[in-house]
Amino acid sequence: MRQMLVNAAADRWRRLRYRREEPLALDSVVVPAGDEAGEAADRDVLLRALAMLPPRQRAVLVLRYFQDLSEAQTAAIMGCSIGTVKSQSSRALAKLREISAASNAGKRAGCEAAPDGRRQKGLGSHG
Repeated sequence: MRQMLVNAAADRWRRLRYRREEPLALDSVVVPAGDEAGEAADRDVLLRALAMLPPRQRAVLVLRYFQDLSEAQTAAIMGCSIGTVKSQSSRALAKLREISAASNAGKRAGCEAAPDGRRQKGLGSHG
């Protein structure tokens, strides 16, 4: 009798552990209102950064991430190999990271500049 109870408990835990995930009902999800101005500014920054990329890299990113195409589909549209799509995508994303880092560094430096272009002293400095 004891072994039957042990096996029943083990089966119960196995069933609970392997329960399939259920999709979340979208009706019960409350989506908070977003910052539309911030989203528009982010989109503008992204579009400007994309414009700085070479045409092939820009095309790969647009097809892969905006149009949500696979690497094979992108390669077929562009008339190149899948390896070319992968390498162009990698280079383009690296370039976007560089542009983003430079943009963020410029924003931080711009926050510390006085209206006449001179750098302001920090709050803790004497002088």
